Amino acid sequence: MMSAGLKVGIIGFGGAGMAQFGHFSDMPDSQVIAIYDPKPNGINRARSLAPAALATDNFERFMASGVNAVAVCSPDSTHADYVVAAIEAGMHVVCEKPLTDSLDGCRRILTAEAKADGVVAAVQHQMRFLPVHLGMKRLVKSGRLGRIGLRASACRWSGPRCGRAASGGRRWRRRDSCRAPARA
Repeated sequence: MMSAGLKVGIIGFGGAGMAQFGHFSDMPDSQVIAIYDPKPNGINRARSLAPAALATDNFERFMASGVNAVAVCSPDSTHADYVVAAIEAGMHVVCEKPLTDSLDGCRRILTAEAKADGVVAAVQHQMRFLPVHLGMKRLVKSGRLGRIGLRASACRWSGPRCGRAASGGRRWRRRDSCRAPARA
């Protein structure tokens, strides 16, 4: 185990968590030392890809593992709880987008961050650096497509079943806050 640098913990070991594992593994002075996932498939992936790291479905054990930076890669509806817990524990946080799925979650995160001295909390959009997106950026910048007046994409990651759909039917927490509000 390393004595200095980032000791990273990953919360959620699906696609985004595995991508973060690769990114942190490639960074000098960084080591993934713990992975938390409440689902057996996530734990099995973690044990296979990161045998030296603690792989656990026990959040308290994960938080006590010695990590000093956390990557939150869980379903959107769980982001606020995990980000706040990490900030309050004095850990740096990088959270997959979106930061959270509610205004209340944003307020809780901002309140925790304002009280945390020296803790860095950030949201990231890893797809920005995918080869296909970098290629598109170069193509647009080259002018070969002419003047681009509008660019748009749509992707629906959250909704009435976001917490369960992403977790194979198993809830990540008791309150299903990703349910869309009733229309008037």
